[in-house]
Amino acid sequence: MIPPLSRTVLVDQTFFDALLRPDDPRRADALVRYEELLADYASGSTVIVTHDDALAETVDPARARRIAAICHVVPIEGDVRREIRRIRADQTALVASGLDDSQLATIVLLVRRHLDELVSFDPALREAAIVERRRQTEAAGRRFRMRRRGRVFGPERG
Repeated sequence: MIPPLSRTVLVDQTFFDALLRPDDPRRADALVRYEELLADYASGSTVIVTHDDALAETVDPARARRIAAICHVVPIEGDVRREIRRIRADQTALVASGLDDSQLATIVLLVRRHLDELVSFDPALREAAIVERRRQTEAAGRRFRMRRRGRVFGPERG
């Protein structure tokens, strides 16, 4: 039997904080969502991803790493750091929304790696992710349409 195609879910620091803080009002929702993710992971239908900056910034990084044992933890380095610097230098709408580098790393991973879903309790991050994904999708659609019309990109070759 061929296993079903898996989806990839990116979880952020706010999700881990809600799981780790017993007095967090979002904890019940986080526990339910975590159980769903565990079941989906166990069935092989979901790959769970997070990044090392998200784990390092939680209220208890050691416990967060234990909870994230089933996650694919992506190190934030090189190309992602360069992309964050580019976003900051370009003064995009993401910068205007007041997101920190860890949140920008989350969005860069979500868009660049074409991840399917973001699990976050941060409404500003969720909204910025939706806007950035839409912007990237529209840009890719324009590039695709232009390629089909035979236009040349980059420096012209002679």
